[in-house]
Parts: sequence; structure tokens; C-alpha cells
Amino acid sequence: MNFVESIQKKPKHIRVKIFLILMTIAFLLVFIVWLNSIKNNFNESGEKKEVKTSEDNYKIKLPTIYESLSAGIKDFFEPQKIKIK
Repeated sequence: MNFVESIQKKPKHIRVKIFLILMTIAFLLVFIVWLNSIKNNFNESGEKKEVKTSEDNYKIKLPTIYESLSAGIKDFFEPQKIKIK
């Protein structure tokens, strides 16, 4: 608790600097973990992954990041058809 009290006694501009530095460090740590998880999920070559399942040993082709994003963007610009009952 002594550390927290010493920070509380410092002037506001110093507390703001400490806050920004700590938040930047926390952001960088989360960003690095996120990048590593993306790297583990997708091939670097951009090819489709083949996933084997235990049921009947059939293969599922997963879309690449580009295909997923282009499909999502295309759906965003296309008008939606709403059925009224």
C-alpha cells in the first residue's frame, strides 16, 4: 500500500504520466498475446487449412482471412431483404 500512497501524493501531471506509461505497457502485452494467437490460428502462406475431424475423417476447408473479410464487407454493402408478414 505504501507504493500506491506515494503515487497519490505526487502532482497530477506526474500521476498522468505514470498512468499513460502503465497503460501503454498493458496494451502492448495484450497486443503481443493477440498477435501470437492469430499466428497460431492461420497459416502464414494464406492457404486454406484442412481440419480433420474424428467423425468419418472428412475434411473441412476453412476460408483465409482475406476471403472472410471480403465476404463480410460484401454483405455490409448489399441491401438486406426484409420479409414482412
